[in-house]
Order: sequence, then structure tokens, then C-alpha cells
Amino acid sequence: PSGAGKSTLMDALNGSRPAGRGRVRLNSADLYSEFGSLRALIGYVPQEDILHRQLTVKECLYYSARLRLPDDFGETEIRNRVTEIIKVLDLTERADLSIAQLSGGQRKRVSLGIELLSKPALLFLDEPTAGQDPRAEMAMMQLFRQIANRGSTVIINTHLLGSFSLLDKVAVLVRGKLAYFG
Repeated sequence: PSGAGKSTLMDALNGSRPAGRGRVRLNSADLYSEFGSLRALIGYVPQEDILHRQLTVKECLYYSARLRLPDDFGETEIRNRVTEIIKVLDLTERADLSIAQLSGGQRKRVSLGIELLSKPALLFLDEPTAGQDPRAEMAMMQLFRQIANRGSTVIINTHLLGSFSLLDKVAVLVRGKLAYFG
């Protein structure tokens, strides 16, 4: 339910808002004390999209790739990666539209695309299907399943229960307490 602590837990687990107590370990490394070296392994799509609304989808992903990908990525590799992400997220027909012209669900897919550019080992998604129609929600959840099948760990928080069959593990929080895990 709303207010259960899902986003707070997610922020503590991904290092964006460290917990006041306890530790988070990533492959036995302390996330908080080694965050600088572990950050490159982590992708995070927050609930609120942080996008330059004047840029086109293609420009947004291109400039994000220039900032996020290693310096030895050439221009062709960057453009190929951007094209691949646009196709994966089913945004080909919207690639030349400005972010401002997109629906909320399409903007969420661009935010996801920015994180997917660097192929993170650990991907956190805060309410990624909010604002999506049921077909788009299912397509997004299937995409997350594919990302997980390729070896990334995907952590999602959601109110929606319709796609649970695609998940490996489910944790239910109620008033900040773990009510179920399995």
C-alpha cells in the first residue's frame, strides 16, 4: 500500500538515500562505504522522470550515452547502442519527438532507456509502470523479465499485482514492516 516504505527501502538499497542503521552489501562489499566504485553497477529509475523535455528521445539517449558510457566508446558504438535501446523500448516511432510531446508512460520508458545504456548489473525501478495502460504495463514487465534473464538483478516496487507471475521473489511491505517474502 501507499506509505508502506517501498521507495524508502529502495533508496536505502540503491545507495541514493542511505539508511540510518544497518548495512547494504553488494557482492560482500559495503554499498555505502564503497559507493563510488559500485555506482557503475547500479541503475536507478526514480518515480519522477528527470528528463530534458526540449530534447528528442534520440537526443536525450545520445547525450546520456556520451555521459554514461566509457570514454573508449566510439561515435558509431554510441549511436548503435542508442538505436538498440530505442528499439527495445518500442520508441522507434517516437525517436524524433521531443520529450515534452510524449505520454507519461513513454517518458518513463526513456528514463529506463537512460539506465539501460550502461547495462547495469543491478537495476532499481520505482513504480516503473505507473501511468501505463495494461498492455504497456505487461510489455514493460516482460522487458524486465528479459533483462533479468540476461543476468541483471531487477528490483521493482509497484502497487500492481497482475504481473507477479513474471517475478522470482516478492516482498510485501505493510506500514514499513515486511509482511511477506517468497
